[in-house]
Amino acid sequence: MARHSAIQMDSRWWRFPSGSLHRDRELGIDWRTLLLPHTGSAYQRGHLMRSAKGLMVALFDTATCKGEVPAIGTVTVWFTLIRRLVHSMAERQIWLFSDLRPDDMLDFLSSMRATDGASPASPRTVRHASRLFMRMWDLRALYAGSLRFDPHAFETEIHQIAARGTSGRWRPVAEEQALQLVRHAIEWIEEFGEHASELIHARCQLQPELRDLPKHHIDQRWKTFNTSMERDPRMMRAREVLSMQQEATTYVINRVIQVTEGACVVAILFLTGMRRSELARLDVDCLQVETTPDGQVDQFLVGIAAKHAGRSKRWVVCDPVPQIINRLGAMYRAVREECGSHALWLRRSGRMSPGGPAEQQAAAWNGEDVARRLRLFALDQLRRKQVDVGGLHPHQARKTFAQFVVLRDKTALGSLAYHFGHVYESVTDGSYVGHDIELARLIGAENRRELARCLTDLLSSSAIGGRAGTALSLQHKEMSEGHAFAGKRAVAGMVERLIDQGVDLAPCNWGYCVYAKTFSACRGDEKGPNPVRRAPDVCATCANFAVTERHRPWWEERVRRDEAFLMRPGLPAQTVAVVRRRMEQASAVLQGLNQCVGSEVKKG
Repeated sequence: MARHSAIQMDSRWWRFPSGSLHRDRELGIDWRTLLLPHTGSAYQRGHLMRSAKGLMVALFDTATCKGEVPAIGTVTVWFTLIRRLVHSMAERQIWLFSDLRPDDMLDFLSSMRATDGASPASPRTVRHASRLFMRMWDLRALYAGSLRFDPHAFETEIHQIAARGTSGRWRPVAEEQALQLVRHAIEWIEEFGEHASELIHARCQLQPELRDLPKHHIDQRWKTFNTSMERDPRMMRAREVLSMQQEATTYVINRVIQVTEGACVVAILFLTGMRRSELARLDVDCLQVETTPDGQVDQFLVGIAAKHAGRSKRWVVCDPVPQIINRLGAMYRAVREECGSHALWLRRSGRMSPGGPAEQQAAAWNGEDVARRLRLFALDQLRRKQVDVGGLHPHQARKTFAQFVVLRDKTALGSLAYHFGHVYESVTDGSYVGHDIELARLIGAENRRELARCLTDLLSSSAIGGRAGTALSLQHKEMSEGHAFAGKRAVAGMVERLIDQGVDLAPCNWGYCVYAKTFSACRGDEKGPNPVRRAPDVCATCANFAVTERHRPWWEERVRRDEAFLMRPGLPAQTVAVVRRRMEQASAVLQGLNQCVGSEVKKG
C-alpha cells in the first residue's frame, strides 16, 4: 500500500485526493456497499471482500505502471462494476471469482439493464463490463481467488449480447424542441433572474440573525419574512407561471430559485457543449474578455476539463452566456462572501439551525446538482406543456450543441445563429475543442451528417440552377448513366465521394455555396465565404453558387418586391437602374430553374 500514498486506505473506506475538478470534496470508495446484507457466512464474505480489494489494487497498479494515474471517475466505474458482479454472485451463492464459469459471465452480461430498468444495456455498457472480465483474467496472478477461464474465447457470444441493446442512448434533442427549451430558459432568466437574486440576498441577510434563537422565534421570523415577500407583485406572477397558487410561500421561493438555476444550466449546457462536471466546477471569475490585434472582442469561459488531469480549458462564448454568468455571480454573492467560496454555483438550505456555522449552510455544486436542475427546468409544469423532452440528460445537451454548431443553414436558430456561427469559427481553427477529443469527435460526426444532408438535398432536387449547380448536375448525370440504380443509391454514393474529396457547403436563404476559394466572388478565405460581402447580388454571379426548388419562393418574392418598388413615381434614374439590375439577376436565377423543370417535363 506504500505505492498508493495518495490514497488513504482502511478496511471500510478508500479516500482519494479530490483534484482540481472536484474542489475539496471527499471522494472515495465505500467498501461496506460491496456485499449485500445478510448473505453468506463471515468467512465467505471476508474472502470475497479481500479478493475484490486485491483486484482493485491490481487494476490501479497496472494503470500506474503505464504512467497513468487513473481518474477518480475511472476508479469509481471499476468499483461499480465489481460491486454489481459481486451482488450477482451472492444471489447465485458464488463466493469465489475462481468459481465463476463462462455461463455465469454471459448471464451477468445479459442481465445488465439500461437506466430505465427494462431495456437491455447499451452495446457500449456490455462491452465495458466484458472488459472487466478480461482484465480479471489478465491480472489473475495479482489477486486471490482469481478467475479461471479466458473470457477472450467468448467474444462472439459477448458481441451477440451487446447487439441486443440500443446504441446512442443519449440522443440529441430535436432541433425545434431544443431551440424552444433554450429560448424559454433565456426568457425565464430575463423575467425572474433578478427576482431570484433578491430572494437569495434577502435570505442571506435574515439567516445570521437566527443564530442561537429558540425554534419558535425562528419560525416567527420566517413567517414575517414570507409575508413581506408576498407583497412583491412578482411573487404573484411567479405563482401564476409555476401553477403554485395555493402552495406555501417557502415552497414558491424555493421553486423560483431552483427553476432560475435550471434555466441557467439549460442555456449554458446547450450553448457551450460543456460536461456537467465542468459546468459545476466553474469559479465566479470564469468569464474572461480578450481583444484581438484587429480590435475584435472575444469572450471565454475558463474552467477545469473533466479529463486530462484537471487541465485548464476555455470555451468560446458570446451573448447571452456572459450575461447569464454575471447573473449567477450576483445570485450567490452574499453567500459566497460569507463562506469564503469562489464557486460560481452554490447550494444552501432555506433555514439555518440554531448555532449552525455558515460553512455548513453552503456548498459548491457537483455534477448531480447540474443534472437535477436541468431535469427540473425541462420537466417544469409550464415547459412540459410546450416542450416535451422527457428525462433530459446533460449529455443530450452536449450532443445537441454539436449539431447546432455544424448547421450549414443557421437561419432556424434565430437570435442564437450568431452565437453558434462564432463558435463554429473557433471549431474550424481548432481553438474551441482543444483537448476535448470526445467533443471533437461529436462535432466531426455531426458535421459530416449535416453536410451529407445538404448535399443530398442539392443533388436530389428536380431543378438545380446556378453555375455550381449546373456543374454538379452534369457530374451527377455522367455518374448515373449506365447504372441500374441511378436514384437514391447513386446520390448517396456521390455525396460520400464529394465529402471525401473535401467539398464544403454553405447554405443560406437564397441558395447554396459549393465553396471554393479560387472562384469566390465574395473574396472568402480558407475558412469559407466572406460573411460581410456575401449577398444575393454577389452570389448570383459566383461560380460557387447553386440554387434549388426550395429557394424558388425567395427569388420569386424578390422579383415581386422589386417590380412593386419600380412602380413608384419619381424614382431617381440611378435607383431605377440598380433595382432593375437586381431584378434581372433574380429573374435569371428563376429562368435557370424553369429551364431545368422544362427539360425534366420533356424527358418524361
